[in-house]
Amino acid sequence: NAPRNKPGDEAYAYEWFYPGNDYVDVLAADIYGNDYRASHYDQLLALGGGKPIAMGEVGELPSDSILTAQPRWSWFMTWGYFICSKHNPPKKVIQLYSSPQVLTADEVYRDKQGRWHVR
Repeated sequence: NAPRNKPGDEAYAYEWFYPGNDYVDVLAADIYGNDYRASHYDQLLALGGGKPIAMGEVGELPSDSILTAQPRWSWFMTWGYFICSKHNPPKKVIQLYSSPQVLTADEVYRDKQGRWHVR
């Protein structure tokens, strides 16, 4: 469930839709409109009680400063048409994916036992 830009909207209340830690491995939020508020991040962390949190869908990619201020995000995903849009100019995309805070597919591998490693 993704918060929307409308105070009082039921989407702000993640706990209303959360089935509980016994049923969830990862908590994710859809973030559009560059709405990377700390309150959304903090709500997911508190609700998950140590479970990973992720940006399930984003429009505008998070900035380096967002990832620094909110370091517990496990991953982010943007739709193909957003990554090549006015919301994500090439310079910003290159800078983000070059950041030491971001791992890309070429930087990880799986060993013969199926364990993941960072190169």
